[in-house]
Amino acid sequence: MELPGAAVRDMVQRERMAFLIVRAMKVCIWTIYPNHYQDVFFDALRTEGIDLRVCYFGRYCRNRLSMGWVQPKQLSDGEFYVSTIAQAKAVIPDFDERVLVNTGYYNAIYWQVIRYAHQNNMKWVHWSEASSQRLRGFLQRKCYGTCVRRFALGAFAIGNLAKRDFRRWGIPDEKIKYLPYTTPFLSNLKTGVDLKGADEREGLTFIYCGTLCKRKATDLVLLAVEKVHKKYPAVRLRLIGNQDLGRASARRLGLLEQQGYVNYIGAVAPGDIDAEWMQGDVCLLPSRFDGWGLALAEGARNGLALIGSDRCGAAEHLIVPGKSGLLVRSGDADSLAEAMMRFAANPALAREYGKEARRLVEDTAGVVNAMRFVKGIEGWLVIGGYAKGMRF
Repeated sequence: MELPGAAVRDMVQRERMAFLIVRAMKVCIWTIYPNHYQDVFFDALRTEGIDLRVCYFGRYCRNRLSMGWVQPKQLSDGEFYVSTIAQAKAVIPDFDERVLVNTGYYNAIYWQVIRYAHQNNMKWVHWSEASSQRLRGFLQRKCYGTCVRRFALGAFAIGNLAKRDFRRWGIPDEKIKYLPYTTPFLSNLKTGVDLKGADEREGLTFIYCGTLCKRKATDLVLLAVEKVHKKYPAVRLRLIGNQDLGRASARRLGLLEQQGYVNYIGAVAPGDIDAEWMQGDVCLLPSRFDGWGLALAEGARNGLALIGSDRCGAAEHLIVPGKSGLLVRSGDADSLAEAMMRFAANPALAREYGKEARRLVEDTAGVVNAMRFVKGIEGWLVIGGYAKGMRF
């Protein structure tokens, strides 16, 4: 059960009274594979009366499996493993009556969805993070952006980083709306006020959660914590996740573990991750690039202060510098070390900032995102002149 804060619950109630939701809206979301983050969003859509179907066309990759993800033995009602439009139509009799949602552009099925929707006068939207902006795929993104601009209702951006990227694809602002990943708020989750602070432990503890790799700048985390520890010996670092480090960083990790202030936990199952977050005071995600960065949301919901890079999508929404966390320059170990030292010098800041981070992340609760989705679709329908006299 979701437990967002009282302010969010009040806001949602006001929104419900002020805005009529089309209860019979039919939607079909196309995405790669089931994941525990999206489950909460899908459940929230159903709760709001959306007639939802979900088509999964892929399986967990090796990296996801190494992170502790487990392929579900049974999907929720209305969710299917399909890899073609024909298969989807076979299991969803009213497929042609639905608003289709593409969650990417790189797989062939997304282009099949566009083509089928265009040929059959169906409505569709895009929803994704920002791309990494590599030159490879530039023409594909521009072509896809043209399709969104000309034929789609609009595009849901997972953060402002994605919104700016969509503009580069050629999608106009009036066709872009904010829809972040949903953060689950579980009934057994403690609030930031209840968390054990640094003053109750041996010292301030930083937590990094995610694949240990170059893109997420784990190498810089190791460099920074070594520098911080020299000045503040009580500092600790816990690393949670599967490992994909280069040889030099792997050696450095081994040496720091031997010195006793770095603890590599390894991959943890999604259901057990909050117990790990509760061991820390500050969440680290200094990624060289992260389209969103769910680790920041997980840290925030557990009441941790945040340190994130300016190339991490969630940082722009969850980090208010000087209130909920600190922003650092992507790829800059010195900038990261300076931010870590701010907390090491004054551990009480972590608890103070963590409370604000917890408050901010409530804006990504399932019920809030479900209403964003419905209002976004309806707004585009009105702009496009589709809504007049129309029933889903």
